Amino acid sequence: MQKLITALLAIVLAGCGGDVDPVDSSAPAPDHLTARINPDAGAFKYINGLWYAAKDGDISFTEGVKYSDNGIFTAGAPNDYQTIDLEGRHIVPPYGEAHNHSVDGDGTAGFAKVYMNLGIFYYKNPNSVFSTTRSGLPLWARPETMDVAFSYGGLSKDEGHPEPLYKMLKSYGQYENIDEEDFDGNAFFDVETMEKLDEKWDAILANDPDFLKLYLLQHDTEKSGGLPEDIFREIVRRAKAEDIRTTVHIETVNDLSLAVDAGADEAAHLPAYNINYAKDKTLSAIPEALAEKMAKQKFVTVTTTTVSARRKYSDDDYKIVTDRQRDNLQKLYNAGAPIAIGSDTYFEHAYSEVETLRSIDVFSDDVILRLWIDTPRLSIFPDRAIGELAPGYEASFLALECNPLEDFDCAVKIEKAVKQGVDVKQD
Repeated sequence: MQKLITALLAIVLAGCGGDVDPVDSSAPAPDHLTARINPDAGAFKYINGLWYAAKDGDISFTEGVKYSDNGIFTAGAPNDYQTIDLEGRHIVPPYGEAHNHSVDGDGTAGFAKVYMNLGIFYYKNPNSVFSTTRSGLPLWARPETMDVAFSYGGLSKDEGHPEPLYKMLKSYGQYENIDEEDFDGNAFFDVETMEKLDEKWDAILANDPDFLKLYLLQHDTEKSGGLPEDIFREIVRRAKAEDIRTTVHIETVNDLSLAVDAGADEAAHLPAYNINYAKDKTLSAIPEALAEKMAKQKFVTVTTTTVSARRKYSDDDYKIVTDRQRDNLQKLYNAGAPIAIGSDTYFEHAYSEVETLRSIDVFSDDVILRLWIDTPRLSIFPDRAIGELAPGYEASFLALECNPLEDFDCAVKIEKAVKQGVDVKQD
């Protein structure tokens, strides 16, 4: 009799399913990831959305219901929620820019709006002037603005990159309030000897960088414009001891090989963006064994193909560069090595990089979309619960006007933008 009553009760409850909020059965965020709570966000139930998911390299959009509270997706319905009808829109996580220097201090907030309107909520600046950047930090990491990761001044050698660049910019009238001799320790750190590294290490850490930018430029030649190998390896070792990630400017495949072997986390470029290297396969072609090692170590490579596209190469030279870039990127992708989208082009953005990647026919549009969505969690904020539309992740998403798998332009046709539970769509 008890079994019969239980069975009848189950049937009754099933029949009342329309009055019971469903549960989001998506895989929750792993414990090692942290979601930023937004206490100013309300509680929401999102209906009639086609939600992005990627599994085994394939993208799908599935109709379903999602909930959020305090800016975080929840498995079940929170108390006193407001219902938001997404009207059949395709919903994707926000995008990232893994290498750009346009956004830092007070005067760059306007350009950041361009990024936000393109759905780029996460941004990585791998070298900026500390004093200028620090004063602008209150602009960032708010629900209505981009979240930005800064390295501040990079680590290099005396007169090595980027020192000549900053001196040139000053000669053009920038950084008027900074004396040239004060760039060291502000825009960069000259640490080419162990003595200099010991002397400046505490100051480097005192800046509280989100990651460290290290420079390798033909490190194994007399033309080296960056760190020597022994100092580079020591910096990576110290950074790991402090649990700080390292992003490396590289020029050649030999630089890349050292970065991987030393245990760094990311290459800020492909080794073939410069025609002088692209013409020499020994300097620019990534060996399969190295690609496999990068995959095993989860070593990230940032694309930056737009750098080459904006240079005034001849058609023949540009073909040499893009052929090498295509081969390297496909080799990394096939090996399973992480790839992040980044432009490294002043006053442009990751969408420019996406368009460059499409123009050189390196990946299908759905692969490029997935790489762009994965960029924030792979490269910019790897410890944050972002990039997924599942319980425990930050409630940030873009509601697109149309299906980006049918028309890639739909990826930036954004009808509604939500960041940590707050509507941030701007006209």
